[in-house]
Amino acid sequence: EEGLHIDVATGGELHVALAAGVPADRLVLHGNNKGLDELARAREVGVGRIVVDSLDELDRLEALYARDGRQPKDQRRRPASSCRS
Repeated sequence: EEGLHIDVATGGELHVALAAGVPADRLVLHGNNKGLDELARAREVGVGRIVVDSLDELDRLEALYARDGRQPKDQRRRPASSCRS
């Protein structure tokens, strides 16, 4: 109704949000170290956005894309950055 998106960080949170009736395209999967099963499920149900937190996660997503040929609708990439303390 208000056009809000909801962050989910795990497969369990994804399940709860979907069970509560939140449209998948309004979900943002945003958690570090997402497993292949979580990424596959998010793609299967049509999660609106998947935030990639590491190169390992990117590799897992690329493996899924290679397996089924489905590419994301859009991608936003941020250049690598570093921080000195």
